[in-house]
Amino acid sequence: MKNHQPNTILVADDDRLVRRFVATALIKAGFQVIEAPSGAEATELIRAHRSAILLAICDILMPGLSGLDVAAELNHQKAAFPVLLITGAVESIAVEAILLTNPKALLTKPFTAAQLLERVAALTNAAAPSPGPSRAAAIRPAEPGRKSPRKEHGQPGRYEVRTA
Repeated sequence: MKNHQPNTILVADDDRLVRRFVATALIKAGFQVIEAPSGAEATELIRAHRSAILLAICDILMPGLSGLDVAAELNHQKAAFPVLLITGAVESIAVEAILLTNPKALLTKPFTAAQLLERVAALTNAAAPSPGPSRAAAIRPAEPGRKSPRKEHGQPGRYEVRTA
């Protein structure tokens, strides 16, 4: 019997370019990715995909629920996966506190794909899985004006799946 380990990483950042950069690096490394443009959507997606999630990557500063709020909620729920917080605001008290308590749980912007993947490996105690054909995928909010595959089949479709 094959042991199925979680292979999905949630990426929550309100900056679409950062979110796409992170998702693309992870997909190329063989991970599956779920994208969320806000902390509120991140918590919703975590509830829906909890057993498949290996790691959550959240921007600290997002409108509404911040990455810190998402991390606190996951801690309260005793989630079985770590959270990597990312930020460009390196001079905040929150960043200083994270650096003192768990420096591996923070990555400051700008960062490279290699730095991201090193941090992912450090937090998950695992190397990136080997990508297989059509295995790496991203789930992200459907772009305005574009029908998602689920909407075309008459189902609610706030997210669309894209393969690398």
